[in-house]
Amino acid sequence: MFDYYRLPAFAHSATGGTVFLSSEGARQLYLTFDDGPHPDSTPGILNLLGQANAKATFFCLGSQVAQFPEIYEMIKKQGHSTGNHGYEHLDGFKISTRKFLNNHVKAAKMIDSRLFRPPYGHITPWQLKRFPSEFKIVLWDLLYADYRKDFNPEKAFNKSKKHITYGSILVLHDRPDTFSKTKDLLTLILGYLEEKSFTSARLLDEKETR
Repeated sequence: MFDYYRLPAFAHSATGGTVFLSSEGARQLYLTFDDGPHPDSTPGILNLLGQANAKATFFCLGSQVAQFPEIYEMIKKQGHSTGNHGYEHLDGFKISTRKFLNNHVKAAKMIDSRLFRPPYGHITPWQLKRFPSEFKIVLWDLLYADYRKDFNPEKAFNKSKKHITYGSILVLHDRPDTFSKTKDLLTLILGYLEEKSFTSARLLDEKETR
């Protein structure tokens, strides 16, 4: 089993998504968190980010926002950005185009963002063709398998850090069942960013000013 997954650069353009590359001089990359928010994981992640003065983007499930709206507001109040991850965590390869789009629209009613990350990164050509043009699909460079029971944060980080560079989009998970591993991985990543004089910035949609 893989500790992390690298996505080839062409996948970003193939989905019509925006690749948020910064200039090399800025030494900037993007930490992102999927599947939250949740009171048993999100505040701990926010605390670690705050200690490092790092910003991030949380791709939220609408069902979680509906259940924990105060945690969703906490993310925004602390200066982070949010994105739409669907209402439920549905695999686009296994559902109809109509169900895929309805899942996105339902979440968009409560998540104020034009950024969208399909669950698992799965979206079919038919779903993509009918997807609202005002939304930007955001995939990743490195997705960590911190959801695996045998995931080793230190091993994964050491194997993956050669791929972390300016403009990288990293995916971790904002879930109670992954939190113990995610916080250890995040601590290692934040330490590495400080060592390399990198900053973690939030992804912004077109409604916001950079």
